[in-house]
Amino acid sequence: EKINVLVEGISFGRDFANVLLESQQIDNVNLSYIFLHDEKYVKRYSECDYLFTFKGKDEVPQYVWDMLSPEAKVFGIGTKNYGSNNGCVYKYRDSKDYFTQSVFINPNFFVINNEWKTQWGEYYIDFIQLSSLADGSIRVFTDNNKYISQDCLHLTQDGAKWYAQKIDWKSIFK
Repeated sequence: EKINVLVEGISFGRDFANVLLESQQIDNVNLSYIFLHDEKYVKRYSECDYLFTFKGKDEVPQYVWDMLSPEAKVFGIGTKNYGSNNGCVYKYRDSKDYFTQSVFINPNFFVINNEWKTQWGEYYIDFIQLSSLADGSIRVFTDNNKYISQDCLHLTQDGAKWYAQKIDWKSIFK
């Protein structure tokens, strides 16, 4: 009865797995994680209903596509970034608007994000869009005033919980 989900992709894939673990969807999911695509995972590929991968669509090896069932859905996991270091934010810890701070990230992250979003279309998890503000900056804190990322790249548990609430799971697991 559960959905078989396979997540691939270095630490950013692992972050997505943690977001899924923090979501209300986890009770309906059998979750499996692999660091990088490899032909030795034939059983995991062939049995997954959903594959989430931290790659451009054109970077997913052909053997992966060949091993998936025709009904399997494949999603790209987007890149993310929260500035150069949290010290730039923390130095303002005494200001009254401390938790409303945001950062501007290196434009290269937008280039990669937009390229992958174009490749994946509706099958893309856009972390940058979910954390972007109207002025083009990126949120640093969750709604409960916790850092989204401890190192400006990877998610804290609070960051994973925050994204778990932001992602439209119903449109993914339909």
